[in-house]
Amino acid sequence: MFCSECGKENNDAGKFCSACGKPLQTEGGSSDKPQSAESSKPFLWNPNAAANWSLLFSPIFGSYLVTKNWRELGENSRARSSNIWFWASILIVIFGIFIPSGAAGLGFLYLIIWYFAAGRKQAKFVKEKYGSNYNHRPWAKPIFTALALIVGFIFVFGFFAVSYEDYKARSVASITAPKPTEASYENDALQLDYRKATLNEYDEGQKLKFVGSVNQIIGDDMAMIQTERVEFLGYMGQPVLLTFSKRSKIITDDVVKVFGRYNGTQKYETVLGQEKEDPIIQVDYYYIQ
Repeated sequence: MFCSECGKENNDAGKFCSACGKPLQTEGGSSDKPQSAESSKPFLWNPNAAANWSLLFSPIFGSYLVTKNWRELGENSRARSSNIWFWASILIVIFGIFIPSGAAGLGFLYLIIWYFAAGRKQAKFVKEKYGSNYNHRPWAKPIFTALALIVGFIFVFGFFAVSYEDYKARSVASITAPKPTEASYENDALQLDYRKATLNEYDEGQKLKFVGSVNQIIGDDMAMIQTERVEFLGYMGQPVLLTFSKRSKIITDDVVKVFGRYNGTQKYETVLGQEKEDPIIQVDYYYIQ
């Protein structure tokens, strides 16, 4: 029995359409044939457009719609394969969030791989079997859903973002002792021990050296740097606040070698109210790697 609303074939004993949920007509008009040639066509999102929208919304968007299309076409094995791409896309996005260095290049490479391995196959399949002669699903719902998810993500991610205004309200006092020479750092500066720095076990002004990756610029004279290097993944974790005597020339994702003096710890709130406390280093010299 075919649904008079969307054209989906259903079990003869069913009372409601398995695709759209509309009641199935069983009297007189109920038939084992589609109600019309138009209703017998599959309802699909244009696979080429899905790939194009993925440039904006990531392959999560495209692989989800491609999976739904395969199911509508009755290609369940291909739908399962596409669903694997969907979950892989989510993992890639998570990876890019926590390891931002090189994430843009990796994401674009993944998009290209997904398109040629999965997205283009469906576009070719639909073109050869239907051309443009299929029922086109509207784009409003998936696009607005994607936008809502992005806004929600930004809100949640803000929980881990540093509030610049909170830093400024507390203001970090500078070390007033004369700036050590660069040679003295090379000769007797200690390698940063993150645990000791967090527990305030260094004396104020202790010369320290370390390397890390910048993950946030805070105004003109502050930055957050990750100092723990994980093999194969890069720098992540063990955040340190850097203060500069003048505007720095570093940008997000720069890997920087730092010579600086210990200046205690700083308690602050993220933009969504999470309390944190990290070591502060007053930077005397830095070198972009």
